[in-house]
Amino acid sequence: MSGIFSRAWLMLGIAVTDVHPGAGRSPGVVDLPVQRDPGGYPVIPRSEVKGALKTRCMVSTACIDWCKHNNCFNRAQGRVQCSRVVQVSNMQDAAGCVTCCCLYGPEPEEGEEGASKLAFTDMIVYALPARSEEGVTAYVTTPWLLEKLVDVLRVYTLVAGSDKFIGSEKGGMKAGSLLDCLSRIASQAYSLEEGRAYKVGNVSGNVFTVRDYKLHLESLPGELSECKNAIDVLLKLSEKAYWGKGGHGASIVQGKPVIIVSEGDGQGFVDTLLVRVTRVRLRIDTKTVAEGALWTEEYIPRRSLTAAAVLESIYENRVCEAGRQNGINVDANSHLKSIDTVILGGKYTLSSGIIRVKVV
Repeated sequence: MSGIFSRAWLMLGIAVTDVHPGAGRSPGVVDLPVQRDPGGYPVIPRSEVKGALKTRCMVSTACIDWCKHNNCFNRAQGRVQCSRVVQVSNMQDAAGCVTCCCLYGPEPEEGEEGASKLAFTDMIVYALPARSEEGVTAYVTTPWLLEKLVDVLRVYTLVAGSDKFIGSEKGGMKAGSLLDCLSRIASQAYSLEEGRAYKVGNVSGNVFTVRDYKLHLESLPGELSECKNAIDVLLKLSEKAYWGKGGHGASIVQGKPVIIVSEGDGQGFVDTLLVRVTRVRLRIDTKTVAEGALWTEEYIPRRSLTAAAVLESIYENRVCEAGRQNGINVDANSHLKSIDTVILGGKYTLSSGIIRVKVV
């Protein structure tokens, strides 16, 4: 893989609103459920993330407005046509569009223009907030979700290397060490019996009750005690993602305990944490519910923690090549490091919600 890709980044995030990665209609109790992975856990597909960031790029660089006046905007579909961007007389004027079309690629119907420079993994949801009947607020995860986080880190380290430092010099870890610790924790957590869970951090009491689930808590085994810092690194970065560069308010993530539930309880427990909203559409004349206009939507709760890997390909599409030949330097690192928010919704995605992110 490292031969195909030249650089890699981690995109760690925290939802600041409830998030709905749309899966279309479902015949079940929930009409509009969230997308789920093969294990039944919520996930935000890579296409949704990439589409949201492509929209952000097109808007922030004024590419859409520019193309509307320079014959490279498909008004019927509401999308920029990258194949026409390379045909403009002065490429420097189209520098914003060149960046977006190079990094995120053209539309599928544009034919042989080439793939995007950036590739994304799915954005996994690796921990969800929960408040117990005992009054404890914590993050909840499962062995399966931790393994998915390990997979994201593995993709990252295959390109960036195991010695790449994640987090600050004082409180961070090398990527390889972080990967190893999370992998060991996940492996050990698979041995948990139903009704039992590991606690990481300060939790008053040894019981954590949410609805029908009463979990008996125990500390991580002694041989994993040095791996507690791995959880802290992720929480610190999520905290930084939430507040961004503008400052830091009261801690909302850092310092929160983490509860690792058994895989036997995992999917059901996580389902209890999802937000379900019933909506109606009223008739204006009678103020009654219109026929067929009652439905239920499902959301990943705000302040859930997410992670994805972003890779830069060594290959260039036609727009990248044309930009380089005309003196336009498309810097993927600068572009990604400028991203602090992923807004799901709009023309390139069926989802909705806002996620604050930090790219490292």
